[in-house]
Amino acid sequence: MYQQDWLDELGWGAIALGVLVGLLLQMAATFAVLQPSGQTIGLPAVVVVQACIGLGALVAGLRAHRAPLLNGLLAALGCALIALALTALRAPDQLSALSILFLFAACGLAGVIGGWAARIVRQRRAR
Repeated sequence: MYQQDWLDELGWGAIALGVLVGLLLQMAATFAVLQPSGQTIGLPAVVVVQACIGLGALVAGLRAHRAPLLNGLLAALGCALIALALTALRAPDQLSALSILFLFAACGLAGVIGGWAARIVRQRRAR
């Protein structure tokens, strides 16, 4: 008899698409909005980037066959992992334990919100 666990709930294609959407939206927002306005650092930049990650999580949650919240969360954490790797390559002196904790907490929160929104959308579509 086969036992099902949480790994069976993951849609790797949906997670990869969510990561891709989140990262592409971040790049577009950075080059189109944040850099021209001179706000690449600070609260407005954090809000815009987290909104992009949340939208990527929403996409992952909508595309996954099951567990939209889990798939959205993992897509957002994938974005955080890539952002951490790029920061370590580009500006390792800006990394601290607190900044890494903030990165994963903020991205995790955006992922939960995006996955939760995907679950609501899916429930409404099912009615």
